[in-house]
Amino acid sequence: MEWGTDEKQRLLEKRRNRGDPVPALDRQPELSETALPIYDAWNELGQHRQSGFSINPITLESIIAWMNENDIEGDDRRWYYELIMRMEEHFVKKHRK
Repeated sequence: MEWGTDEKQRLLEKRRNRGDPVPALDRQPELSETALPIYDAWNELGQHRQSGFSINPITLESIIAWMNENDIEGDDRRWYYELIMRMEEHFVKKHRK
């Protein structure tokens, strides 16, 4: 889900452009065309995540509203919901340490 900060990514790309080997970029995972819309949805929803003393998960209400706004229907709704929640569980767990 995450592969470093934008600044780290920029610096690694700069090294690669100079011709330096950058193993971290070689190991960077790529999302399939099937997974990309789910990742984009999670990323968009995460920008509106509430936080206080620690990070809070994306709410069910936010996910439902996003699916309604983006015309996600039928079996796709369940698929989006389950995958977004799994990604969110991992993200929140990592950032609450």
